Formats: sequence, C-alpha cells, structure tokens
Amino acid sequence: MFSHEEQLLNNNKIITTTSEITRNERDLRLRARAKPKPIETLLLGAPRGIMASFVGIGAIGKSTLVQQMLLEACGYTLTNTGLRGTISNVKAAYFPVEDPDAPSWHRDYNFLSKLNDEQLDLICNNFVVNDLYNETPDIMSTYWAEYLSYYAAKYDILFLDTFRCFHNKNELDGSEMDIVTKQIITIAKKFNIIVGFTHHSSKEAGKSSDLSQFACKGSAVLVDHSKWNAVVGNVADSVFLDYGLLNLKDDEKKHYCALAMPKANFSNNKEVFLYKRISSNIPDIAACTFKKIEKQSMKQELEERRTEKDKRKKINYGNRVKEK
Repeated sequence: MFSHEEQLLNNNKIITTTSEITRNERDLRLRARAKPKPIETLLLGAPRGIMASFVGIGAIGKSTLVQQMLLEACGYTLTNTGLRGTISNVKAAYFPVEDPDAPSWHRDYNFLSKLNDEQLDLICNNFVVNDLYNETPDIMSTYWAEYLSYYAAKYDILFLDTFRCFHNKNELDGSEMDIVTKQIITIAKKFNIIVGFTHHSSKEAGKSSDLSQFACKGSAVLVDHSKWNAVVGNVADSVFLDYGLLNLKDDEKKHYCALAMPKANFSNNKEVFLYKRISSNIPDIAACTFKKIEKQSMKQELEERRTEKDKRKKINYGNRVKEK
C-alpha cells in the first residue's frame, strides 16, 4: 500500500496498488519470442482503434467515394476502389449531414438497385446510413456522444460526413481541434473501431493537384491525430503520365480524380490511385460511381495510339477515294 503522501491521482481516482500503475507494461520477453499476427485492417491500411480522415476539394465527389468505399468494405462487389481492408464484410455506419434526401436517394438507388435479394440482404445487414440532414449534431455534447456510441457498439466503422457539421469549434484553432479530435479518438479506442470523417481541402489545394497531408483545411491537428489520412483531388499531369494516359483531352481529364494516402501509419502503400467518375446508366438517375483505373504500360499506350492513328489514316484514305 502507498502512504497517504504517495497516493497518486489517475483520472480522478486514488491509486492504491502498484499493480494499477504497472498494468500497462509490455511483456518484452514474450514479444521477443512470439511472432505477432498480421495486422488486420478494416480499410486499406486502417486497423481498429483509430481516427481516420478523408480530405478532398469541394464537389469532387467525396461523399459518393466514401459511401462506395464503405459499401465495398461491407461486402459490395459491383465496384472496386481498391480501398478494402484485409477483413471481409465489416459493419459500417455512415452519417451524412449535408445532402438532402432527393439526391441521396439517387445515389443509394444507383448503388443498390442492381443487387439481387441475397446481395441486398448482406449490405442491409452490414451497412446503415443514418441521415442527419435535419439535425445539428455536436460530438462534444453528451447527447451526441451517446448517440454515436450506440452505433460504435454495433459497427466496426463510423464515418461522419462532413467533419465541420459535427462540432461548433474554430477549425483554425489547434487547441480547440485537439479537444474535438480527442473526443473522436476516445470513441474509437473505447469500442476498438475506426471513426472517420470527411473534410474539405484548403483553397490552395483546390487550385492545384496537392495530395499531401497539408492539403487539409484548418488546423494541422486534424491530420496529426489521424492515423489514416486519404486525400482526393485534381490529377497532376505526372499521374496521367504514370498511368499511361497520354492522349486524354482537357475535357476528358475533368472526369478523373486522384487519391493518395499521405499518412497511413500501418500501411506501406505509396501508390496514387486514379479514378474516373462514371455517370449512372440508369435512366433519370443523377448519380455516379468511381471506377479505379489500372496502370497501362507505356508500350501498351503507344500501341493503342498507333492503332488509333492507323484507323484515322484508313478513314481519311477512304474518304479521299469516295471524293474521287
């Protein structure tokens, strides 16, 4: 037992035994001899117990891409963003705030209408969308902390869309953002889940092709406390070149976006993903999905360009023959 003078406060509790102090010490001898299991991830490079941030410029399609990413994690197989983790059929809860019901319904229908009953049952069991468009959530309040904790006890991933709709603090103030992010991290750690949020890029990033962690709007604390940070933005010419897409016209390039993970503490992925927004082929549905573009070899690209050039030559030659 400690004497009265030696008693220490820990979270407003009196420490009375040495075991309370030493309970978190690692067994290094065990760790030196027992090989650890592979790190399981719920999203690409994102394990349990962390805060995640998904940053992007306005109107690029963050909400659609995040919903698609979460659906795929929950077992949706009609698309592939390449962002699935190692664990299959996780359970995810998505909390959109900014989108009205009508466009959201278009998006949901575009994703789900092509599923058969068995596939739809799987998704409906694993994935929930809690529409907060008519709410004013504040994660710092007891009510909303308990609200999210209800879902945290049942799901592997919670995703808040967007971050600025879930607090009333100054996003430029690091100390205030420290308080908000620690509230999120507390939920993630307590329930051993991922709590993620979408967030806007800075104006400077929106004017460029910045996919670094510094593209995040507001205090650097938002990314500093994230163990997984994805950034989606405009595509640099070097990325198009890397993917072998040398012949795209400017009006075609606007349908593409790039995604990088500048900060993924538990992943070695350094690849920049390239996506193309594909408008729905369902009549009267205003929605899109994201198609992941696979890299082409430069040899393949040059062959395709030569083939296209030969076709144009044949067409021009045929036209000239007709004119004669």
